[in-house]
Amino acid sequence: MALNPDQFQAQAAMPVPVNQGRSVAVEAWPRIPEDWRDFIDYVADQLKMWFLDNEHVHDLVEELRLRAPYNKQNPERAGYARQALERVLKHPPDALRLVASDIMSDPAKGREAIHWVAVRASRFWPVSLLVYSSGIEDILYYGGGCWSIQAKGRVVDFAPQTAPEGARLEEEDDLLEVFMSVLAWPQTTGHRALDYTNPVAEANVGSLVRLTVVRDPVLASGYKLLVAMRFQSRNERWDLGDLVTGGMFPEPVAYFLQACVENRVSMLISGPMGSGKTSLLRILSSYIPAWEVVTVIEDGAELHLQELRPNGEPWVKHLQTLTSVPPSVRGDDSGIEFKNLVRSALRLGGTRPILGESRGAEMADVCSAMTAGQEGGMVTIHAPRADQAIDRARGYVLKHPDFQGQVDLADQLVHEAIELVVQLGHTADGGRVITGIVAPMETAGHTLIYTWDEQARRLVRVSNFHDTPPRLQTKLGRALNNAIPET
Repeated sequence: MALNPDQFQAQAAMPVPVNQGRSVAVEAWPRIPEDWRDFIDYVADQLKMWFLDNEHVHDLVEELRLRAPYNKQNPERAGYARQALERVLKHPPDALRLVASDIMSDPAKGREAIHWVAVRASRFWPVSLLVYSSGIEDILYYGGGCWSIQAKGRVVDFAPQTAPEGARLEEEDDLLEVFMSVLAWPQTTGHRALDYTNPVAEANVGSLVRLTVVRDPVLASGYKLLVAMRFQSRNERWDLGDLVTGGMFPEPVAYFLQACVENRVSMLISGPMGSGKTSLLRILSSYIPAWEVVTVIEDGAELHLQELRPNGEPWVKHLQTLTSVPPSVRGDDSGIEFKNLVRSALRLGGTRPILGESRGAEMADVCSAMTAGQEGGMVTIHAPRADQAIDRARGYVLKHPDFQGQVDLADQLVHEAIELVVQLGHTADGGRVITGIVAPMETAGHTLIYTWDEQARRLVRVSNFHDTPPRLQTKLGRALNNAIPET
């Protein structure tokens, strides 16, 4: 059987149904088509023999190579799944010839087969049935065979009785081994140790997933395992226009935010867990002028601003990235703490800092940098309201040795450094939205620029341009024509 190289281009991941209402949908687990199962298992086994020495994928590079797209210039660099399928289709076993002929006859079926082969050969199997579905942002395992996903702001639960072999309640030991092997990958960074003395692991599997695994004995449920997988790069949103289309904020606010980034307005991005702070920060960073040098400091890499966007350009052109190092990675107690890393990172000569998330004394160092020339920095922080974000930032500054007990001095530093607070939240149906934008004054107080109108279910402007702090007027006057965009 001849195979046309253009026939099986890289496909989008198989979609998972996502409910559009407020209730949580319950779906059956996605499954490999029953009449294809033996064929897909055979190709996956051949893949392991040809490319992986009869082993499962053992590191992130090979996991990514499973689904790499076809490249006409370098066909030998096509993904393992595609290459394995091509070989098998040329000389299929007699028992599988009928299925092979069916797949060869339809390019769409060829793309689907590549997907299932990659899913079956993945080290994440059987969780890869969810991992490689399109639009997935979060996968949660609650224990007891209960799984759910979040996709595009909606939640889907999966019926435990439909779980595939390897993802059921009685197989939690096997499931634990899957995640422990992923934590052991060379490209996995963060708190990777997972045993009875270290029952919580928080790690980044390259740029693929933010992985948190909790095991007994700290689980009060009696189950052996809890898992949270967050896919920062899976939200399929690449610019402010995508966020507008997704309903996070209206177009005039996108115009306002872009002007703030381009004109070096220093800002806090605040919100509860899962409200989209990291996604918004990543997208805003792409509007930083190309001549600037951006210093990113994180406690566990999540932003991945060095990666390419669909246009082939990185999120940020000139980039310095640093992340803390937990003691467990080094094998001793000499890990590099986040708060100590920040001060050193700010001496690298960057023009503006980005702090992945502030939770302590490092806020003082970043605020000091933003008042000493490194304007336009961006920091994420957990807070339910914009005014509380300012208070929380001041509290973090007070943890710094230079500011302990000096409330007025800490408050002054925060108000001098932070020129804008962007508050994120959730709507009643789980959507992610900006719920308010606040401009702190230079000494005390703040001006509310945009706020969420619950009745209208949208963000509305509540201040005129000349009501904003003078420093904001100076930076944004020309870009906004001395007017806050009306929603």
